[in-house]
Amino acid sequence: YNIVFHLHLTISERNKNLNLSSRKFEKAKHELVTKGLIIECRTGKILHLIPKKIAFSCFGLHCPYVNIDFIEHSFYLYILKYYAAKSTSVKKVVLEYKLTASGKSADVAIQKNDGSMEALEWTASVSNIVQNCLKYDKTAFIKITFVCQSNDILKAVKS
Repeated sequence: YNIVFHLHLTISERNKNLNLSSRKFEKAKHELVTKGLIIECRTGKILHLIPKKIAFSCFGLHCPYVNIDFIEHSFYLYILKYYAAKSTSVKKVVLEYKLTASGKSADVAIQKNDGSMEALEWTASVSNIVQNCLKYDKTAFIKITFVCQSNDILKAVKS
């Protein structure tokens, strides 16, 4: 329940919220992973528990992920949208915003209150960094931020 309704919480926040001992929390987490309801994914030093579509179905909820075939990617886009929308300078946040007729899209498009556009690109591998840069050529985006899954990817983006 807690994982489905509070997607944005880290494991330490979730554990504190549930007031469980580490042993009970690990046992519950292991059971959910074993039953195929969640997956674990590390971002830097943070381990996230990502509920699968079936976990949402257990509570009669629609899965909020944009693309359920790429659960990890969609989960992180949802988290980026969640935090971007909290900013008072943001008017609107859209996931998988279409850039061109060829199907290229911004992972997260942010429209600021002043009308300017910014993008967030979730970057989980080094293989598509150049393509992600090039797809913004001749668009209205004034800033593109690469949000990297690991320090190694961050180093590659910076180089």
